[in-house]
Amino acid sequence: MPGANLTLYAQWLVTTGLTNGGMTKNYAFFYAGKNRLRELPGWKEWDVSASVVTNLNDHSAVPVVDISRWFGKHFSSYMHMEIPIGSSTSDYGSAPYATATSVGVRFQL
Repeated sequence: MPGANLTLYAQWLVTTGLTNGGMTKNYAFFYAGKNRLRELPGWKEWDVSASVVTNLNDHSAVPVVDISRWFGKHFSSYMHMEIPIGSSTSDYGSAPYATATSVGVRFQL
């Protein structure tokens, strides 16, 4: 695709020398950012990204959303949200995981 801006990450690991014979849980990580969003009219001041960490064994996950917007050169506002998904016995559905949201304003020199 001409002009496409796509980055893929892949990881392969070996089990040699790991504790428990390499019997570890399987996880996946997904990330999407605003690579070309700033080129759209009215979106130059925005930063948007989303990611998900998931346990492939118990199907639990934590989606994370980050949004920020610049106002001039020194002020920005932001929102960060984590939403755990899973049963009470799963990795991300059990305590201490709970929905977490933070909103704020930043001043930078």
